[in-house]
Amino acid sequence: MKQQLLDRTLLFQIRKAWQQINYQLFNSQLKEPSFELLSNEDLLGQWRSRDRIIAIQKKLILTVPWLEVLETLKHEMAHQFVSEILQVQESAHGPIFRKVCQERQIISKAQAKIEKDPQVIKLLAKVNKLLALAESDNQFEAEQAAQQAQNLLIKHHIQLAELDHFAEDEQLDHMTYQQLGEVKSRYFHYEYSIANLLSDYFFVSTIWVNGFSVSSGKEGRVLEVCGREEDLEIASYVYDFIYNHLKLAWKTYQLETKAKGLKKRLSFSLGLVQGFAQRLAETQKGQSEEHQELIYIGRSLSDRFLAKRYPKIRMKSSNSWSPSHDYHSGFQEGQNLHLRKAIYQGTNHGAVPKRLDLLK
Repeated sequence: MKQQLLDRTLLFQIRKAWQQINYQLFNSQLKEPSFELLSNEDLLGQWRSRDRIIAIQKKLILTVPWLEVLETLKHEMAHQFVSEILQVQESAHGPIFRKVCQERQIISKAQAKIEKDPQVIKLLAKVNKLLALAESDNQFEAEQAAQQAQNLLIKHHIQLAELDHFAEDEQLDHMTYQQLGEVKSRYFHYEYSIANLLSDYFFVSTIWVNGFSVSSGKEGRVLEVCGREEDLEIASYVYDFIYNHLKLAWKTYQLETKAKGLKKRLSFSLGLVQGFAQRLAETQKGQSEEHQELIYIGRSLSDRFLAKRYPKIRMKSSNSWSPSHDYHSGFQEGQNLHLRKAIYQGTNHGAVPKRLDLLK
């Protein structure tokens, strides 16, 4: 009985996602098909035109982030679009299908993973080595190492901007996406500030999208970041680093000031994130105007990639807010914050930053 309930829930969420994607990417042109869960582990998804069925592998839904499930669904919807709207007969991943995917930045390969360039692997190794030096007890040496790591990333993007003469579509082929954090029904001001910080200083574009948590069975929103794969790895590390430092810094602040309550924690957390953002802004000011322009070019590419993925974005304003003593304490903490070494865990796709749950 529980298994049947789970299957119905998954199919309901797939159908709901199909409706949203149909509006967002296909201008509501598609006619709703039937949906099915696949037990065949050799297929991530399938569009069966004769039966008008979109099938998604059940194991995939249960084991990967929701955004990856949606990417598989988009892939099958692109097949449906070619079959029913364009009414083109071609091989499974023929030129018309690839064009439909490219126009909407749908990953057109069945396994949507980009192989890392050897130069990118070297870059990430150098950055990680510098962040290891940032663990030094000598504050000056630690800050210098963290600064060099940031400068190395900036130099990498300057080189990309100077050397990349490909057409925009070819440049966008180097872009990808990643989900950061958990699907939640509520996010706080400091969490939106973390997303803004990543977008402003780490060469990625960010957007909050609808999501579904299979483990909890709850709907909510989740942060999606778009950019080159090397930038997503750095952004993922920075995201985890800030969250874990927030936990440690708040615990220390509580011991020193006896501060209690959600309101004080949120105010302190927002101050810390915005203090760190100001530190990064001061670092960026040290770059020449020419370099800043090249950095802007690199960021605008990820913005265009995101705009193609979500052409009907709606902007939402936030409520007004006044800083408090806890905010100023957090802001000062953030101004003194510098990135430290990432801790890695192995996965099927290589080494990725791991969230440190230090204060469970």
